[in-house]
Amino acid sequence: MGRPPVKPLLATRQYEHSAAWSPVAPEYAYVGQNGIRLRRRDGTLDRAIVTAAQFPGRARQFISPAFSPDGTRILYMALPERKGWISPVGGGPPAPMVDFEGAVRTSTWSRDGKWIATVGAEGAS
Repeated sequence: MGRPPVKPLLATRQYEHSAAWSPVAPEYAYVGQNGIRLRRRDGTLDRAIVTAAQFPGRARQFISPAFSPDGTRILYMALPERKGWISPVGGGPPAPMVDFEGAVRTSTWSRDGKWIATVGAEGAS
């Protein structure tokens, strides 16, 4: 028996990156046009979790989305301030996490969801 053919989960003309699978549902978060979006594997859902409009003032670039272990929150970095934020997956206002002095590359949750580890680039601006 052969394997089924590979097919794209998401195929658009927009720049989309940094997918993170939910630990509790058949869906994933990804960075898309003006924010972080949630999409079901079968394509029946595609909606914003957080948008640049929720951050008045400066344009935002989002990187490194990561689901909490229970799948209810998403952690991400918002640039240019290099600040970590947490948003409810179901919708709601973003909450600031911490300010960073260096360039943030990625972050992740502890297994119990009580701690967050962040990796940065020392000396980067």
